[in-house]
Amino acid sequence: MDVFLNHLLSSFSPQHIQTLSWPMRDIYQMSHSGPLLDTVFLAHLSRAIHTFLPGAQINSAIEILLQRLKDAWESYDENDHAIHGEGPRNKRKVGVDAASSLDSGISAISFSLSARVALVVVSSLAMKSVPQTAQGEVGRILSDLKNSFLFHRLTKTFGTIQSRAGSDAWSSQIVAAASLHLLYALDIFHDSFLQTSGYSELWMKISDSLEDDRLLPELTVEIVCIPEYKSCSYL
Repeated sequence: MDVFLNHLLSSFSPQHIQTLSWPMRDIYQMSHSGPLLDTVFLAHLSRAIHTFLPGAQINSAIEILLQRLKDAWESYDENDHAIHGEGPRNKRKVGVDAASSLDSGISAISFSLSARVALVVVSSLAMKSVPQTAQGEVGRILSDLKNSFLFHRLTKTFGTIQSRAGSDAWSSQIVAAASLHLLYALDIFHDSFLQTSGYSELWMKISDSLEDDRLLPELTVEIVCIPEYKSCSYL
C-alpha cells in the first residue's frame, strides 16, 4: 500500500504537471477535479488505506507523505524566491523568464495536490492497528508533520501573502489553503497522538490576514473552518 501511495504522489510532480499547456489557474481547477482527486476514487482510497495498510507500514506511509510534501514545498519555495527576489536565495534577478514563473505556480499546484492526498491518508489510518511499541514513533512523525513542517511553512506563507498584492500571492494562497486543510485533518483525527507547539505566531498572522479582501475563496473557507485551537481566540 505504501508503494501505491508513493506512485500516486509521484503523479503530482511538477515535471508531470508542467506538460499541461493550459493557463495556470485552469490547471489548478482541472487537476483538483480530475480522476485522481474524484470523490469516488478518494473514498475507495480511504477505505483501502484503513483496511489494507498494516499497522507496521503506517510509519513508512507517513514518512513518504512527509517527504513528498517537503519536496513539493522546496520546489515551490525556491522558484518563488527566484521570481520575487526575496530573502537570502535571491541569486537571480527579479522578473525572471516566464518559464520560471510557470514553475512557481506549478510547484504550488503540486504541493496542493499532494496535500489533498495526504489529508485522505492521515484521516484514514487505522491507528488502533499500530503496535503499542510503535505508537510513540508514529506520534513523533505526525508531530513532525504538524509542528516542524506545517506550522513553520504556514507562518512563512502567510507572511508572504501579507507582503504582496493579490495576484502575486496566488501561489502562496493555494499553498496556505492546502496546508490549513491538512492541519485541520491532523487535529481532528490524531490530536491524541500530537504534541502542539508554535501556535501564537501563526495565529497572529492568520488573524491579520482575515482583513485582506484579496484572499482566494478557498483560503478564506479554510481559515473560517479552523477548529477551536487552544490558543486561538479570534474565531
